[in-house]
Amino acid sequence: MKNRTLQFTVALLSSLVLALAFVLLVDQIPSVRADPGVLHVAPGGDCGGVSDCYGSVQEAVDAAVPGDEIRVAAGTYTDVHVRPHDDITTTGVVTQVVYISKTLTVRGGYTATNWTVSDPVANPTTLDAQRQGRALYITGDISPTVEGLRITGGDAAGLGGVAGPTGQPFDAGGGVYVISATATLSHCWVFNNSAPAGGGLCMYFSDAMVSGNTVTSNTASFIGGGLCSFDSDATLNGNSFTANTAGGFGGGGLALMGGSPTIHGDAVISNTAEGEHAAGGGLFVSGRSDATLINTVIANNWADGNGAALHVSDSSVRLLHATIVHNTGGGGSGIHLHRELSLYTTAALTNTILVSHTVGIQADENTTATLHATLWHANATDWSGNVIHTNDYTGSPAFAADGYHLTAGSAAIDMGVDAGVDDDIDGESRPVGRPDLGADEWGTRVYLPLVLRNYQ
Repeated sequence: MKNRTLQFTVALLSSLVLALAFVLLVDQIPSVRADPGVLHVAPGGDCGGVSDCYGSVQEAVDAAVPGDEIRVAAGTYTDVHVRPHDDITTTGVVTQVVYISKTLTVRGGYTATNWTVSDPVANPTTLDAQRQGRALYITGDISPTVEGLRITGGDAAGLGGVAGPTGQPFDAGGGVYVISATATLSHCWVFNNSAPAGGGLCMYFSDAMVSGNTVTSNTASFIGGGLCSFDSDATLNGNSFTANTAGGFGGGGLALMGGSPTIHGDAVISNTAEGEHAAGGGLFVSGRSDATLINTVIANNWADGNGAALHVSDSSVRLLHATIVHNTGGGGSGIHLHRELSLYTTAALTNTILVSHTVGIQADENTTATLHATLWHANATDWSGNVIHTNDYTGSPAFAADGYHLTAGSAAIDMGVDAGVDDDIDGESRPVGRPDLGADEWGTRVYLPLVLRNYQ
């Protein structure tokens, strides 16, 4: 009898030990949702009675599994969170409103009574870091999508992000910072953010897609007021970069440093590179970058240094159907090519409108600019230095009131060559007849201002 009791006791204890071990093991497994689905975020966690509701975007991101969609209702989200560094260093912490390290979608523009239709204009959804860190940080071998958000109040001071000239961490990406990720950022309004590099956005070793965004009134103390791309094969499509400012090296609107970025259908207007050596009021391209610009408008930018519209150093750029007009300062040049360290600095421009500069394009010693099919107008001097040009035209571009769409009397109509571009800055078919010069293809059309088109 005693043996049977002992056997029962041992068996019971063994079962209890196994049960406890199972409980402990299960406790170590992160909870997951059965299937990728939809999570909801609204101020105060009041989502109108729907399930999976959270009061902050970060709470929803933390709860999500890869593939989930997070729908965010109108409101201003100011909660800043601390997370571990995961960029050029993995020690220390970074602060931001939203930290994304998994593939998911975050979309703004909803209301607590309508979770079906996103309307970012009617229902502004704002991430405001209030100068306490970045608004958005994206890291890892992931492919997240961020849509329809207003991103503001970001400040990257002290947060690092890119390697400086001597390898030390350099603060970058005031509003948005992306490293490694193949992120998509679309139909967002990025404004009033600051950083030494990339006041509005920074991509670092990232093949990001940046599409249909308005990037305005951001500041970089060193380079890239609106956006800075480091060693990235990023694609920029249909964005507007306006009223951004950079000091130091410059690049008031954009700075492209290394990699092979592509810019298609973007408008770079009224940006500033301020400071004695700040070059490239619109764009600064350096660091052995191989950049391609298609259907790009670069207008009304200012630089205290060289290249009011575009400064190219130690890089190769290709521009197809560019409208470059009325950029000032820049040491007198609209486009400036300079060789600093590299073996080459080249620019190839096809189907270009180059209007209203002191010097349209200047190519310094040991650089080469090649232009094919160009409309020159109202420049004090069209070119200077090693500039090879064929198929030149003169005459008024006859712009519409916005300063870059063509009207019926334009000298740019039907003067282009086939450059393999089948649309224009509005996404309309090209050519109508022969290709037109510049970013716009003239024809009968109704178009919206660029800022409004970004939300259509």
